[in-house]
Amino acid sequence: MEHRYFTTHEAAQLIGVSLPTIINWIKSGRLTAHRTLGGHRRIERDVLAAFIRRHGLPMPSALLEESSAPRILALTGSKADPTPVLELLRRAGFQALSAQGLLSIGFALGQSASDALLLDLPSLGARAFSILEELRERQGYRPPPVFALGNPHDERLCRKMSELGFQEIFDPAIEPVIFRQRVAWFLRGI
Repeated sequence: MEHRYFTTHEAAQLIGVSLPTIINWIKSGRLTAHRTLGGHRRIERDVLAAFIRRHGLPMPSALLEESSAPRILALTGSKADPTPVLELLRRAGFQALSAQGLLSIGFALGQSASDALLLDLPSLGARAFSILEELRERQGYRPPPVFALGNPHDERLCRKMSELGFQEIFDPAIEPVIFRQRVAWFLRGI
């Protein structure tokens, strides 16, 4: 099945659940789908794979491919060089997506089927917290796991991050292998 989009019936078969379960997931906002001109629901391949990984379900062989590495969207400030953050993600074996500045970040969050978010705290500053607060306030939207690069020894920062639902803060100089292990644990063993 070399599909870019799946019908709800195909998605149900791939995951091993009933058609009403898939439809309920879509209606509740847990799984994103769009409608064709004829009114039929379609689920993008990457969205379905991200959903499966996020919920710890077995990945169907039809969705396994080279690009099935978890997708992480790196959010950085508009004046920052995203190269070090993207390089960390790639060296850790993740698909690296990026967005810079508030407008790009908003667009990327709406368009990407990322498995996790990585916020670069030094370049985003206080905006990092407002981004996550806004995501949490959106009705029906459950953001994927959210990580940050910053100072993990700053107790006040860590407390604020915990209150907002960040999973973990990493030192920007973390070894890629350790970074992958920690993130994979939150993504349920990817």
